[in-house]
Amino acid sequence: MRHRSFLFLLLAFFAQPVLAQQHYHVVDSIAVGGTGGWDYLAFDQGKLYVAHGDEVAVIDVAQKAVIAHLPAHGSHGTALARNLSKGFISNGHSNTVTVFEPITNTFMREIVVGQDPDAIAFDSSSDRIFTMNGHGDNITVIDGVTLNVIDSIALGGSPEFAVADGEGHLFVNLEDKNQTLAIDTKTLKITRRINLKGGDAPTGLAYDREHHLLFAGCHNGKMVVIDAVHGKVVTTIPIGQGVDATAYDWSSHQAFASNGDGTLTVVNVKSAKDITLQENAITARGSRTMAVDPATRTIYLATAQLGATPAPTADHPHPRPAIVDGSFKILIVRPD
Repeated sequence: MRHRSFLFLLLAFFAQPVLAQQHYHVVDSIAVGGTGGWDYLAFDQGKLYVAHGDEVAVIDVAQKAVIAHLPAHGSHGTALARNLSKGFISNGHSNTVTVFEPITNTFMREIVVGQDPDAIAFDSSSDRIFTMNGHGDNITVIDGVTLNVIDSIALGGSPEFAVADGEGHLFVNLEDKNQTLAIDTKTLKITRRINLKGGDAPTGLAYDREHHLLFAGCHNGKMVVIDAVHGKVVTTIPIGQGVDATAYDWSSHQAFASNGDGTLTVVNVKSAKDITLQENAITARGSRTMAVDPATRTIYLATAQLGATPAPTADHPHPRPAIVDGSFKILIVRPD
């Protein structure tokens, strides 16, 4: 009887339906228009914040419409501090951070920071804002309550994207050193330098709180997965070319890399050791930055109609293609 029960259980297990893998597709788009290039996207409470030239376009995703234009000076990124009712924009042209009120989208203050602030991150455990100063090889630290500059952190390399874990750690990619740094957000000390074995020129960085994993998108067509606790590379995953952003969706347990070659790399994370490539979904050429809404499993990608690529010069050895005026838009991507 015991053996028969075991056999029934075994048969029942294998008789369970196998869930089909859901693939990602572009399902819609939101016209933004305007001129100039773009950079990072941020999503918060139904709003998408898109760094676009000398402004941040605020999009209500339910309405699929731009509802505000926040003036900036060569905007790179937006960080939202929901508990402080403040938003922060990094301005690469003026070496400043613009502070605004997110509900009314009204200007509050402008703060002078380091040279060429690029990515910007908010740490909820310390209520501090961090700007990655690309030409200064450092980070400017701002008190989110008083809006005073607290300090500057020398990095020894050029910072790209950064992400806070909400538990007192900021992780930063150094693009020219092939490293990811761990920084204590209270003491402002670098606690670890992680060499990205297998990765070259890391840009985007995302964090999985459940498994304590970091996902670094690199320009040699690799996503380097890092154990954030022990500071070790777990694995590398092949991705598309021209990556700029990575993201993690806790609701689907998936990591993403948005690639300028017109692909979205989807990676399944079943555990800290079971990490596999699902697909390289087709998006559109130039769609290299993104934001994710875990509540709806929606990915937003920025792109535009691209023209010819200018010839390289000494000042711009790797020029980007021309952007057709008025063609800038946000792609909406969802699983089937």
